[in-house]
Amino acid sequence: MAKITRLQNLPRWFDLKKYKGAESFRAFEWMKQLERRSDLLRHYPGGDYSQDVPEFLQDTLCMTWQRGMEEGASQIWETPIEDQPESMPNQWISDSPCLPVKPVSVNDLAKQMARDKQAVRDGKVKKSQYHKWAAINSEIQPLPERSPVIPLLHGVLPSGQTTPLSIDYYKGAPASPVIQVDLSVPDSVLKKAFAALLKEARALQSCGPKGKNKMYERWVRYGLLPYLDLRIWELLTGNRINRVVMADAVGYVKGDSSFNNTVVPLANGLMRDLSELRALAAVEAVTQAQADSVVFAD
Repeated sequence: MAKITRLQNLPRWFDLKKYKGAESFRAFEWMKQLERRSDLLRHYPGGDYSQDVPEFLQDTLCMTWQRGMEEGASQIWETPIEDQPESMPNQWISDSPCLPVKPVSVNDLAKQMARDKQAVRDGKVKKSQYHKWAAINSEIQPLPERSPVIPLLHGVLPSGQTTPLSIDYYKGAPASPVIQVDLSVPDSVLKKAFAALLKEARALQSCGPKGKNKMYERWVRYGLLPYLDLRIWELLTGNRINRVVMADAVGYVKGDSSFNNTVVPLANGLMRDLSELRALAAVEAVTQAQADSVVFAD
């Protein structure tokens, strides 16, 4: 185990020139390249990217991870920017569950019921979050003499039956509301209605969508991919790169303090959860496919 305090002591495979293709990346390319790194890092026991591991198991699991990940890491170091066939986005989107606006199936609802049940067991939500499913699973009971506006279903309060449904993976991301689209209404009205719904939903969040192209440009300036590759090397070898050297190596120009506060948490967050990027990639692929299919009249 060594402390790397000079650029000259970085691994031989490291060369910023290998990352030049990242300037032209859009969502799909970023997703594929980050998935390569995430496949390694999210299995590292006890790290910033994985689930909690009991302390007494960390050493054993770490050795197992190191043995199993050397080949995958070597492939990334040799070819940090992996070429993707032009047809790959279309092939991927045909089987992708990542589209942010899509039909809701019965299977989706069944899975959400199971997630709600588990969330109640884990203490993440109140029991009422699961009990609302009685409105679907149970038969309507005889009405009392003084009937409520909405009949009670096995003790479920009327408010439980009218609670808006949402798809929630309980991973810290906002839940996805389940919406109905009345296709008998003109498109212009639907767009206004959706815009109003979106405005209300965004108002409940701490922040709205970001400028994605500028975001990708920042990722290049931050040296995101080279940082992740050096981080994998640190974990595999036990070596530690001085933060000043790390920032300089990946081309970050704002200093090591800014690097620690900006690039490191960004990388950690992406390695834990790529769902937003996958959704962006899905929308991008569909939009591009629609544009490619347009036939212009003479």
